Amino acid sequence: MTHTHSNNQANGNLKSLQILRFIAATSVAYVHIGVNPQFGAFGVDIFFVLSGFVIALVVSNKQSAKVFAISRLTRIVPLYWLLTTLLLFLIYFKPQYVHETTAASASFINYLKSLFFIPYYGASDMKPLLRLGWTLNYEMLFYLSVWIALLTTKRNVLLFSFVLLAICYFTFGSLTNNKVANEFFGSELIFEFILGVVAFKIFSMNKIKHISKSILLPTAILAYGLMAFLEATEYGGNRFIFFGIPSFILVLSAVGLEEYVSESKNVFTSALIHMGDASYATYLTHWYVIVACRKIFSEKLGLYDFYSATGVFITLGVSLIIGQITFKYADKPLNQNLKRYLLSRFVKPTQPPLST
Repeated sequence: MTHTHSNNQANGNLKSLQILRFIAATSVAYVHIGVNPQFGAFGVDIFFVLSGFVIALVVSNKQSAKVFAISRLTRIVPLYWLLTTLLLFLIYFKPQYVHETTAASASFINYLKSLFFIPYYGASDMKPLLRLGWTLNYEMLFYLSVWIALLTTKRNVLLFSFVLLAICYFTFGSLTNNKVANEFFGSELIFEFILGVVAFKIFSMNKIKHISKSILLPTAILAYGLMAFLEATEYGGNRFIFFGIPSFILVLSAVGLEEYVSESKNVFTSALIHMGDASYATYLTHWYVIVACRKIFSEKLGLYDFYSATGVFITLGVSLIIGQITFKYADKPLNQNLKRYLLSRFVKPTQPPLST
């Protein structure tokens, strides 16, 4: 194992996972274009398993509760708050450019609930103002459970956070008489984070690196292909089984290929890693890019046929470019500056911050 590889691993920045982030974000963007065959919503499941893996890696590096909270909040909050606020202005000043259901559920109280990751029922479903933020509500629930576990125990952090998630699932998910709580906490999506933790435990035992590339790569492709087939054919069934388990296999296969990826001098591989860095920005902005491409460039200006194969390629390309720009000029500087400020303010220098 090379020095760069172990360094990357310590920082939770495995290059194979960056490529997987790119694949997940692009899959979600593709499904939102709305062409056949329709698949890609399982990109969310890949993200959740990935998140479980990365958080397990962070916890294994003995990060304190305070550093953990600052690292997680500064990673998620700045860009999400910025885009949600911009959307609120758009709803009030240019509602014709906004999806009808988003505009219909806009209110100041719902804006505040969106900002603070509190699930609520809007006009038609349980999604925040920035509709893609529904997944962040689950991310925050997972982070909260790990943070409470870090404050409570030093030895069994992940196990304790599992117990907290299970309690939420069984009590708020079914025993309470509240529609929002039942739907939000009663989702098996919660347990996909745990699959990611299990994947990390297997990875950290060095069991996968003995499996050859000729097995791992086809396994990864097969896992992705299976999810695409199940979604495109509307097979239905339990999301945890049909998308969670294959995502788990996909993540394990990807990290098994880390050595090959991190040592690769291939330009294409480097480009995928680079785009993976911007996956969060791409994820949060792509829906609005897609709507703009359809309403302005395709329908209004007639520059291209939105639903053609070329149209899909162009729209995805524009989504990735806007994601890169947003990452470079908004997401990364906001995240880094806020993190630096909070760490210098609340964390003693003896406690080295670990970047993720």
